[in-house]
Amino acid sequence: MSQVRDDLSGRLAPHLRDCRLCPRDCRTDRAAGGLGFCGAAIEGRCFASFVHFFEEARLVPSFVISFTGCNMRCAFCANHDAVRLPHLGSTIDPAFFRSEIERYARLGVTTVNLMGGEPACNIFAIASIFDDFDCPLPVIWNSNLYFSPVLRDVVSNVADIFLADLKFGNDQCAVRLASAPRYSQTVRDNILALAPGADMIVRHLLMPGHFDCCTIPVFDWVAEHLPGVDVSLLGNFFPPRSTTCPELTRAITRDEYSRAAACARERGLHVIS
Repeated sequence: MSQVRDDLSGRLAPHLRDCRLCPRDCRTDRAAGGLGFCGAAIEGRCFASFVHFFEEARLVPSFVISFTGCNMRCAFCANHDAVRLPHLGSTIDPAFFRSEIERYARLGVTTVNLMGGEPACNIFAIASIFDDFDCPLPVIWNSNLYFSPVLRDVVSNVADIFLADLKFGNDQCAVRLASAPRYSQTVRDNILALAPGADMIVRHLLMPGHFDCCTIPVFDWVAEHLPGVDVSLLGNFFPPRSTTCPELTRAITRDEYSRAAACARERGLHVIS
């Protein structure tokens, strides 16, 4: 992937000392060891890597590389410790992960899954893995897509499949539940920019108490702007250990999931599992 090397020396280079890779515009000097809001070090850290069988059916089995650090603070994050404690895990060793990818490809794994945390916060480490590497498997960019436009071409040079996480239907819920200002425009613009000609799945996590404010607006937007795209409805919301959001203290019911799936299909969305 020679384009990745070009990205490191071109598009990404200014952000080593003045990081503006997401809407937070931290302007952190990563080259000097700065961490910024996301907490991701320039060399990147991995808190887990394993073969995953419980993603969408057409993506598995998948070799997952989970990076620490995230530019959002979801009140219901399943990887809370890895997000809030980004020093956990091991420093990324590009040669090791290239070897692991090749090994799992020989064993029948079908994809590489870059997730977190948030992979965009670890773009320098990811680029170091895939620079000048003829990856034998399709690469999934499993992301909140809450990043600056400069990263669009960069991630397109790494990824073959976009697993786009569209959680919130409005900025108020995004700020209240994830401390993510300018969420809607940022994520929707990135989805629209990346979708043409790409293999994309739009994921939506069903959250208790957020059917009218988040789920329905997400469905309406996808139906209008991305007809025919695969949509994955996640009903595996797990209540956080502690929360100041009273509606998040329970799981999604079977009836709520069925209602959401019916609403998606009523709008012509292609719901997959």
